Amino acid sequence: MEYDLPSLAKWFHGHYQPYIALGIRMGELAMELLEANRHELQIVSETGFRPTYSCMTDGLQLVTGSTVGNGKLKMLEKGALAATFSKDDKKLRIESKDFKFNMDFITEVKPEELFMWEWK
Repeated sequence: MEYDLPSLAKWFHGHYQPYIALGIRMGELAMELLEANRHELQIVSETGFRPTYSCMTDGLQLVTGSTVGNGKLKMLEKGALAATFSKDDKKLRIESKDFKFNMDFITEVKPEELFMWEWK
């Protein structure tokens, strides 16, 4: 059975909201820039453990397949909408820009309007 990401996010997280959509978009960008397939990335999320920021991490897990359970995702209590992604010897940090969390904006704009990123 095939699912669209918003439906899968709702099933996985309980509802679909902007922070999950932000995590999905961030994970998709990281996979594209690092030329990675699902389950290939090591991720350090800086969101911390408190909703609503931590909801972004569920979006990352959903789209990348890197999870706390499989040991490929760690969380830091920094309270930032940012994550560092690693594959082989390449490392990339992506952070959300400061904007209003509007679902249409998050899902429709180009990545460079949502995020800033740097290679480490």
